[in-house]
Amino acid sequence: LIGGAAGAFLTSQDLDVRLDFDSLAGQAAVLGSGAVLVMDETACIVDMLGSILRFFRHESCGQCVPCRVGTDLLVRLLEGIRRGMANGEALSRMVEIVDVMRLSSLCPLGQSLALPVRSALENFREEFLAHLEGHPCPACSGRPQ
Repeated sequence: LIGGAAGAFLTSQDLDVRLDFDSLAGQAAVLGSGAVLVMDETACIVDMLGSILRFFRHESCGQCVPCRVGTDLLVRLLEGIRRGMANGEALSRMVEIVDVMRLSSLCPLGQSLALPVRSALENFREEFLAHLEGHPCPACSGRPQ
């Protein structure tokens, strides 16, 4: 995860990307807060995205509907995915929600969730699909759901 909570989830193929604005722009990522979080195969991207979504839900001031409702919907959808209780439409629904939030939230908090959600779903789709099918991803195998 590069750029902090509003940053992008990159893959191991991106380890050699320079940490500057131009190089990261080529990866559809941002330097953001400058935070870099490196995770190995024991980390669950679904859980990590859940932590980010809960953080944004907590930090939302609640003034605008897209952010207030959108963050709550995202947390609920992801929890359904994590527990294997959602259907395949949950992933596309998450993308729809962050796109609406990006275009209509009043401040950057709601607007910035599109990057972590989209990059997690695009770069680690297999983990989300494993959870959707009721099979925890390799990182979660053996852990209580």
